[in-house]
Amino acid sequence: DLHAIETGLAQRLRGDYPRELRQLTDNLNGLLTSADGHLKRYRDSLGNLAHSLKTPLAVLRGAVDGEANDAALRAIAREQLTGMTQLIEYQLQRAAASGRTPLAAPVDIKPVAEKIVAALTKVYADKGVHVALALDATATFHGDAGDLTEMLGNLLDNAFKWCRQQVRIAARTTTPTEAGQAWLEISVADDGPGIPDDLKARVLLRGARADENTPGHGLGLAMVQDTVALYHGTLSLQASPLGGLEIRLRFPGSLS
Repeated sequence: DLHAIETGLAQRLRGDYPRELRQLTDNLNGLLTSADGHLKRYRDSLGNLAHSLKTPLAVLRGAVDGEANDAALRAIAREQLTGMTQLIEYQLQRAAASGRTPLAAPVDIKPVAEKIVAALTKVYADKGVHVALALDATATFHGDAGDLTEMLGNLLDNAFKWCRQQVRIAARTTTPTEAGQAWLEISVADDGPGIPDDLKARVLLRGARADENTPGHGLGLAMVQDTVALYHGTLSLQASPLGGLEIRLRFPGSLS
């Protein structure tokens, strides 16, 4: 079977192996599935990027070939270059996301969240944000530490940016079900203006923002949603008890 995989004749180990080897073969198959997923994401991202860049390049070409004055040309170039930068950032982030990988050690939520909060507190020092931490010391993320940092970083930065003065982050692991399945639940809430129900679906689209007049590339939530999907999790937006927006992530944990 291994030789068949090496030569491309098979994609997975399919043999009827002894019980003692079953855990090993399952892990190997999991690693192969993960590698296939990585390759597909890279290919998809490159294809999407090439397609997405056609429009801004066409706009730039039209502006250069047209009769726009220098000021108008600079405005068009600035707008299109900003959009292209966003597209590249989004697709690179999407390609780099690891997804759930067999044999990876679980990542403790608490130290990762605390480090991000400490950094953002300095960045937004002028707002005097009060951050409430409700992080279960036993809450762990079964995935890549970089993916966790990227997701929490985007959510917390969004909360710091929009809040008036309060942000709350919570993380806990649920009690396992009868089947032994536990869940990791993470929530980030703020006391900002919130998002009307009719705009909640829109802000999850790449490049969209609830307030088009507010600076920001609008890619954060779309990136988070893509990464959450890699881990077979869910992302939901709802009204925060603090008065603004609350974003909840839910991931399947390990089987007990």
